[in-house]
Amino acid sequence: MASTWRGLFFAAGLLVACEDETGTNGGDDTVVAQDTVTDDTATTDTATSDTAAPLETVRFQVRDFELGSAPVAGAQVTFGPPCASALKAVTDADGTVVFETALDWACGDASVRVAETDHQTVIITTLTEAEVAAAGPSGLILDAPRLSLTAYMASHGVMLDGGTQWFTDESHTLYVGTDDSPQYYQGTNAHWSVWVPGGSALRWVALELHQGGSPPLRGYDQIVDQAATGVLHSVPANVSMDINFEAQSIALERTQITFPPVPSTVSGLAAGTPYVLVFADANLVVGFSEHLGAETLNTEASGGVAWIPLDADAPQTLLKWGAGGYASGVTLDGFPTPGTQDVTFLRPPIVTSPDKLPADHPLVWTNPEPEQAVEVMVFASAGTTMGRGVARVVLPPGSTSVTLTELGIPDEVFTARTYAQVLLCDRDVEAGFCRRAAVSAPNIVSPAP
Repeated sequence: MASTWRGLFFAAGLLVACEDETGTNGGDDTVVAQDTVTDDTATTDTATSDTAAPLETVRFQVRDFELGSAPVAGAQVTFGPPCASALKAVTDADGTVVFETALDWACGDASVRVAETDHQTVIITTLTEAEVAAAGPSGLILDAPRLSLTAYMASHGVMLDGGTQWFTDESHTLYVGTDDSPQYYQGTNAHWSVWVPGGSALRWVALELHQGGSPPLRGYDQIVDQAATGVLHSVPANVSMDINFEAQSIALERTQITFPPVPSTVSGLAAGTPYVLVFADANLVVGFSEHLGAETLNTEASGGVAWIPLDADAPQTLLKWGAGGYASGVTLDGFPTPGTQDVTFLRPPIVTSPDKLPADHPLVWTNPEPEQAVEVMVFASAGTTMGRGVARVVLPPGSTSVTLTELGIPDEVFTARTYAQVLLCDRDVEAGFCRRAAVSAPNIVSPAP
């Protein structure tokens, strides 16, 4: 199947990029109530409120983290200054929108909502005076997911597809990915395909994997058999090609690593399974764990990792525990290093509200990491899978509940079955992602009666 890797652990979360001028990043985010952001304003490239107070300039740039943080043109941005009518504008070709408005911070915080009309993407958060004051010349950066990256690629991108040559065993798993798109193919079908934006050169990688017969009690006996890679110098239209694991082969590197369990026996991950992914860049997975596991509950994981040693500017290694929809991960800079990894995993939140919760009822969870940022992510159902994200709500650290219908999320989101997950994020502000993240198991949210 074709899918994407990163979702929750690498790029999840709203990035408010504050670079210089007068302040530092920070402040107490609060929930954006529905009556905070309204639609009684004109849609312009520069929106101005009707107040006699001195005007200030607030600039936003909307970027798509699932397409390499590319600017998003045509997104609807609604900015709610403190105690004032909301302003709405549409981003330009650079994903930028500018508002000129009075900012009476004594009245409270500001709010911002982003809706990408073609894909129903929504971001909702509040902004403090310190965050707005600290924004650099590019303004405040909002990283957005898409409702359906597959649908977007089908209408805007080009397809790479083909077969394989010198594949060891047709029952093995084939992985194919590129550095131009977060989509990948992983399956046993002899014919693979991935969507890419097109129009530029890209690097692709392919890996053959299979499951061994001696898995640890908690883990995988996965073996990476061989790898291939190549470069396409131009992809103006759909391209078909066979991956030749002999002519295009590349040697794998391997090492043995150990990392600790998730703290606490009540974290939802006491019986979790460890896993490792190796990235050459934000999109491209180039390595997997091999025979990695733990023999008993709440003990360290130990095993191997195999990866393609591409020449990469910013490779990263993701260490992860997962079980029953719960997950906790830590992202390290660089390719895997041997030995014990000095990391501490976040304990995931646990949703205590009943499944099939009506959207107008409070979603409640435990919060074992009260100092970390909190986000609630809403997913649209897609058959038997959670589908793509349609809303991300940023809440203050320590939050333990939210009512989704009070946040201005479009009503149509709740006309089909949807899911909500709670994310705790230890954000690396400079790098722009969650260095450590932990998520609850998904909870079904039903339409409000």
